[in-house]
Amino acid sequence: MARARPPHRLADILAAAMRVFARHGLERAKMSDVAAEARVSQGTLYNYVESKEALFRLLLDRGLGAELPRTEAFPVASPSADELARRMEDAVAANFALPRLAAALRRRRAADARAELAGVIDELFRRTFETRDAADVLERSAQDVPELAAAFYGRVRRNIVDRLAGLLTRRIAAGQYRRTDPAVTARMILETVTLFARHIYRDPAPPGPEPRIDVEVARRTVVEVLVGGIVSRRR
Repeated sequence: MARARPPHRLADILAAAMRVFARHGLERAKMSDVAAEARVSQGTLYNYVESKEALFRLLLDRGLGAELPRTEAFPVASPSADELARRMEDAVAANFALPRLAAALRRRRAADARAELAGVIDELFRRTFETRDAADVLERSAQDVPELAAAFYGRVRRNIVDRLAGLLTRRIAAGQYRRTDPAVTARMILETVTLFARHIYRDPAPPGPEPRIDVEVARRTVVEVLVGGIVSRRR
């Protein structure tokens, strides 16, 4: 008798896998952890996927907007480490295209340097916040899997820093930004955005009456402070 594989259950399993991978990373996570988180048996997991690597691949596919596999595709086969790394690059590139930054880099000079940079940082903040769960999974997993580390740190984060540094270099030369070290300032932008758009919401609730920082307040403040510190006030 064929085993029942309701497609809707796979969505619940992937949500559980996301939480488990975010806590433990791909290398340390276990199928038993995912089963416990999803409140299903391990046997149920193997009805849908051959391994935790296959679950990880499905999470990356969802990040690219792919539909869940059809019933006849179950159990989904295990991918190679190189395939996972390539898929991760595709997923992050699709979610971090950053069109405002790309458009700014095509211009030799900004008509309004403050508005341009505010748009670039605002876009980066929004994308970082929207993809914070997936980024937790990728960053934690990259610590243990060399192929994923090379993709995440080398060809993804480095690419964002390099593009920001390129914009800074161009606007400093045009006299529109204050003279700072472009590489250091680019890294400062990325790390500040990452802190307030992602990491700070993983902190435990503070003791006492102090409220959590509202994400919209954080976004506006980060944009205002960074732009104010970078753009030159000279006419």
